[in-house]
Amino acid sequence: SSSIKNSGYHEVDYLDANFYHKDPDSILSHIKDVDPDYIGMNIAFPNLFVVESIVDMIKQYYPDKKIIVGGPASTLAAEHILSNSSADCAILGEGEETIVELLDMFDREEDLAGIEGIAYIGADGSPVRNRRRIPMPIGDVPFIDVDNIPKEIKDAGEITLFSSRGCDSNCNFCSTPSIWGRGKKNIRNSSVGRIFQEIQNYIDYGYNFNFIRFMDDSFTNDWERVDEFIGKWNQTYGKEGKTWGCLSRVKAINSSSKVEKMADSGCVKVSVGVESASQKILKSIGKGITTEEVDRFLEYCSRHSIRKNGFFMMGFPRETEEDVMKTIEYISSRPFDDVAISIVVAYPGTKLYRNVYGKEKLVIPGFGNMDLSKVTSEEMRNRLRKYSSTPRVSLSEHIGIERLLELRNLAYEIFYESKRGILE
Repeated sequence: SSSIKNSGYHEVDYLDANFYHKDPDSILSHIKDVDPDYIGMNIAFPNLFVVESIVDMIKQYYPDKKIIVGGPASTLAAEHILSNSSADCAILGEGEETIVELLDMFDREEDLAGIEGIAYIGADGSPVRNRRRIPMPIGDVPFIDVDNIPKEIKDAGEITLFSSRGCDSNCNFCSTPSIWGRGKKNIRNSSVGRIFQEIQNYIDYGYNFNFIRFMDDSFTNDWERVDEFIGKWNQTYGKEGKTWGCLSRVKAINSSSKVEKMADSGCVKVSVGVESASQKILKSIGKGITTEEVDRFLEYCSRHSIRKNGFFMMGFPRETEEDVMKTIEYISSRPFDDVAISIVVAYPGTKLYRNVYGKEKLVIPGFGNMDLSKVTSEEMRNRLRKYSSTPRVSLSEHIGIERLLELRNLAYEIFYESKRGILE
């Protein structure tokens, strides 16, 4: 949105259909009211089939308007989307430069063959994939179009920021290496100065924040940068009582002094990916951690009253119910303040996908609706709605999908029961 506005050729209307719980008919009604020149939609794999159907609905009403898709599913399964929906073009990877060039070509009705970073329907009706675009320096990426963010979010007292792109982990279930590149050399970190410029940009557009949530894959991937950030944070916002939280790898901050320094600067929450308490599973997925390292991390955070959120997964290939029960016992016996538990999905582009399905065929993961009718805990219902998509198949040879869903619910029940016991 910012890139398009900065180009000076187009206005942008933005609808957050997730935030407003819009159904397809409501989305189409909004588009009719706005009557845009072009229409863009984000696709992740859990919403792929829904978005494809919405695209088809829009195309029936607007047969001559170009529809552009982007996002992780667009990047990793562009040919499938273009072959199975009415979308005209799919953006591959980051879109800030690509979208401006693409709209310019559409305006002039010119050939798309020379645009890097897209796939599109060719003259013969089949998908064409152009060369991927080299990502622009992160310092050149425009700030988020804060002006378009709904007022309800602005008034919530919280800012969400991404200060880097990429991750130095190599977990086999994650698509980040396929999208941004593998390893530390492909991480692009914003400078500390830019982070604070972006915070000021939020303030300039009406945010009165108390808390900043850094959503980088690992905000702490470069400790020197974190150390510099903490120093500037203390000077700028420390005396105002504002706080912050982040995602991190366990290994990145597995020292008492680092955690203490973060806590003293106002860090009140850290989320980490643990995935499993079975060392067999941790090794098989390339996680590169042990539960002993996680225990130390939890101890350091507990000393300094930092809330600890753990991400866990169930249903890896070769995972047994005994492995899952180890994870459930671990979740309930450790001082996590909250957890998010997902069923494993093999996403195209990941090493896990290649291990499960091979390299030749494309298998789009399917998802079903969650049955929350038997879930009595409101906190558990909220967690299931927020974090847990419901895949239709299990990747474990030993546990079927229905049993996996039961075990996930059991894990939540035991965890929240253990937290109530601690609070009481």
